[in-house]
Amino acid sequence: MIQDKIYLAFYRGLSNKSAWKRFKQRFVKLWTGGPYCHCEIIHQSAMKSTWYGALTYNPEGVGKRELVVKSKNWDIFDITEFVDNESLLKFLNSKVGLKYDWLGIYLYQFIPIGIDRSDRYYCSEYLAEALGFGKPAQYNPNSFFKKVKLYGFL
Repeated sequence: MIQDKIYLAFYRGLSNKSAWKRFKQRFVKLWTGGPYCHCEIIHQSAMKSTWYGALTYNPEGVGKRELVVKSKNWDIFDITEFVDNESLLKFLNSKVGLKYDWLGIYLYQFIPIGIDRSDRYYCSEYLAEALGFGKPAQYNPNSFFKKVKLYGFL
């Protein structure tokens, strides 16, 4: 039997879908001082790959989708040995359908006054909480990458 795998995926590319999306991605990279503008968790089973993330373009915000990555714009890291798959997937699935946290982005990332909403997420906040990091709203994709690297996950 093939063991399920858990991966962290960090997006460093730029969209070819719209100039507005490219502008937002460039802005996130510039503001956060790193190569990444988005991050997700992947659950790879024998049957499929399910990606979990908080997506600005998803009407639900927090969602999951089956995806095969053909893009070379993702840096993907296996963190299976560092997580409890069952509890991680339980957490991820329990948040599917929550709204994207636009207010949290502005009030925690751009105007750091520390206001956080527990019923909404942005990408790095969702993943940081899933991995049990304290104060998950403080993370952006690049600071989250640095933290998981510091913890020895990467």
